[in-house]
Amino acid sequence: MNGNPRREDRRYSVMAGVAFVFALIAMLVIVAGVFSARMGIVAQLTGFGIFAIGQVLALAALLVSLVGLMRTRRGGRAGRGRAVAGLTLSVILLLPLAFFLPAALRVPPIHDITTDTQDPPQFDALAALRTEAENDLTYAGPPVANLQQEAYPDIAPLVLPLSPAQAFKKATSVAAELGWQIVSADPETGHIEAVDETLLFGFKDDIAIRITTDETGAAKIDIRSASRVGESDLGANARRIKQFMQALQDS
Repeated sequence: MNGNPRREDRRYSVMAGVAFVFALIAMLVIVAGVFSARMGIVAQLTGFGIFAIGQVLALAALLVSLVGLMRTRRGGRAGRGRAVAGLTLSVILLLPLAFFLPAALRVPPIHDITTDTQDPPQFDALAALRTEAENDLTYAGPPVANLQQEAYPDIAPLVLPLSPAQAFKKATSVAAELGWQIVSADPETGHIEAVDETLLFGFKDDIAIRITTDETGAAKIDIRSASRVGESDLGANARRIKQFMQALQDS
């Protein structure tokens, strides 16, 4: 009679231990994906793929942890603490998925956003930096414009009661304050080009800003933000444009 409970305790402890080990492995894989991408050890998409594998492992750890909790529930059997630790860690690791997945489902699969879909600002200086980019610089036209209009109807040019020279200076300053790397800034043409990187994986997105005048003589600011890789930007380019325009208005 005494042998059976010991065998059950060992079994339950192993299940809870497996859950915690799964969570630790998932953490290591996720960190490896993010770190290797940020440090340039692997391509950003490769790092994101490693991160995705880590998310799958974290989901598996979550499920195994729940099984471990159920099996150690009665009598406070050994291993419950490890099951709780595995559950807690896996939930923390899955938090990014709670952001990425809804974004992927909510936004259209586009990666080129602009305030002027009829005549988007063009990339000149940045063209040389995109020679190995997965996405080219050709704007896809009506198909992308229609998807953008449905998802981001508030993306539009900004008109400020300033001269083009004043607006150019302000736009350049705001871009720098946002941490963008300014590659080209020509006050003669009112054209600015810059590069921004995403926080986790360091995906590079290119930005073109065009400053002209409207029919009243006020400064009109158009902006285009395009990702170098990936079919979908998960809404990053639209958020960037909105952040820039809001900062420009507030400055």
